Amino acid sequence: MADGWNTFLMPEEEYRHKLEVLAGHCKDFGRETGDIRKQLSISMILGETEAEAEDRVKERAATTGIDEDLLRGRLMATTPERFADVLRPVREMGVGDFLMLARPPVDELTMELFAKQVAPALLN
Repeated sequence: MADGWNTFLMPEEEYRHKLEVLAGHCKDFGRETGDIRKQLSISMILGETEAEAEDRVKERAATTGIDEDLLRGRLMATTPERFADVLRPVREMGVGDFLMLARPPVDELTMELFAKQVAPALLN
């Protein structure tokens, strides 16, 4: 019935379970699971170091008025290398698109670090 499936970052075992459910639905409708484009929506703040990422969470909380703990619960703040390590398993399970969830103010550094460091690491 669809050509794409969009979900959010979750623990690896939960994602595997959801893939099994998707495979069951595909079988019910005579579809190949491989024909369904898999996308993952992700929220992140990236920094060159863990300390920089943490500082950027604090800055984001101050500029948006969102409580720091609430903000940390909604996104992952880390380095590009660590984030690539987190995403690599779902990439290997067939995720082809990573959709950055972003709200103003624009986080140009995170977008740049994702494009220049995370994305290439996921292609190797």
